Amino acid sequence: MKAYVLIQTDPTRMRHVAKALRGKRIGGCKIVSAEAITGPYDVLVACEGPSLEAIWECVEKGCAKAGGVQHTVTCLVVAG
Repeated sequence: MKAYVLIQTDPTRMRHVAKALRGKRIGGCKIVSAEAITGPYDVLVACEGPSLEAIWECVEKGCAKAGGVQHTVTCLVVAG
């Protein structure tokens, strides 16, 4: 299962958040990429895991806990 996580951060922390998440494994989920971006969100994360529960754990324990994160939106991939 694959998901994209859109993250809003404190503007001064976007690069730090992307770097802190890049390549991390959380539970059964792997963060494939984490990049600082422009637009209404500051960081775009791609993650893969064996189940919805693994993705949720990745978002809850990894993405949402990175210092400076204000808000996350998780988009599950339904077709690729």
